[in-house]
Amino acid sequence: MSITQIDSSAASLPEVVQDGANSEMDKMAFLELLTVQLANQDPLDPMDSDTMVQQQVMYAELEQLMNLNDTMSEFVTAQEDTLLGIASVFNTLESASFLGKEVSFFTDEVIVNEQGEYTPLFYDLTQDALVGYTVEDENGNTIKVVGSQEVEAGDGISVGWDGTDASGNQVQAGNYTVTLNVLNGSTNEAMSGKTYGNVRVSAIDFREGTPVLTLIDGRKISVSEILALVEP
Repeated sequence: MSITQIDSSAASLPEVVQDGANSEMDKMAFLELLTVQLANQDPLDPMDSDTMVQQQVMYAELEQLMNLNDTMSEFVTAQEDTLLGIASVFNTLESASFLGKEVSFFTDEVIVNEQGEYTPLFYDLTQDALVGYTVEDENGNTIKVVGSQEVEAGDGISVGWDGTDASGNQVQAGNYTVTLNVLNGSTNEAMSGKTYGNVRVSAIDFREGTPVLTLIDGRKISVSEILALVEP
C-alpha cells in the first residue's frame, strides 16, 4: 500500500510564519506551528516522545520569556512615568522661583506704557565697535534713527533709546522695535548686534502644563527663553 506524502508546505503554516513579517515568534505562533507540525507528521515516522517533550519545554520557556518581557515593559513604563513626574515637579519649583525676579531674555521690542515708562534694551560687545540703531513703530514706520558712535567692548551696554522720536518728543504708548547697526571699528564690517531686555516676572501660569512667565510689561515668555537672573 502506498502512502501519499503529506504536504507540509508554507501554505499550511500559520500566517505569522508564512509572511515572514515578524522577526520574533510569540507564544501563540509557536503553539500554532507545533499544532501544524503534529497534524502533518508522517504516520510511518511519527514524532517520538522525547521530541514531544522537548517541544513542550521550549513552549513553556518561550511563554515564561514572553511574560517576563511584558513585566519588564510595564516596569520600564512605570519608571518613565515616575521620572517625568519628578521632572515636572522640579520644573514647577524652578519656575516658581522666578516670581518677582528680574530675568534677562533676547528681544528687540520696547513697550512704552501710557505713562511714558519703558524697559530699556541692552547688548554685549566682544570688541570695540561703531554702534547705531533704528526705532520703528508697530506699523513699520521709522520713528528715530541714531547714527553710529564709538562704543567700547563690554557687557550690559544700554542701547540708549529714551522713548522719544526724531524731534525729541515722547512717543505714544505702544510697541516699538529697535534694530542695532553694529560695525567693526577697524574694517567697517557688520557685526552681530543682538539685544536683550531685563524685566521683572509678575506672574506664572501653569495651566498649559509648561510654565509661562508673565512680565510686568505684559509680555509672556517661557522658562527656556531666560538667559539669566538679574540682580536688582
